[in-house]
Amino acid sequence: MTALFKNIKKKAAIHFGKEPKAEAVTADGSITYYDWEYNADADAQWFTKFIEHHFPQRQQKLNFYGVFGKGKFVHNPALAKKIFFSMENLDKKHTGWNRKFGNYLSATCRFGNGFW
Repeated sequence: MTALFKNIKKKAAIHFGKEPKAEAVTADGSITYYDWEYNADADAQWFTKFIEHHFPQRQQKLNFYGVFGKGKFVHNPALAKKIFFSMENLDKKHTGWNRKFGNYLSATCRFGNGFW
């Protein structure tokens, strides 16, 4: 019964935006990927390698947000800079992703981008 309660509690936290569906953090803790992809290795991500190569002296923590969650967790306050990347086109008005992320979260994130 305890496992069932924990599962329900976790799903409720994800649904109401208290927790991300998936989370991956780099070894040094400077870059975090939320709702990016399941079983993501944060240190192996292209964005991590690009940032570490071009901005090795940066001090600011970065949070990347993807489309694989409910779309609510991104609105929580964070000290890190927020970056949204869709990994998919969001120009199809009938998709669920477009309804949640069609504006690339421009009001919430410092930068939002996707494929064209």
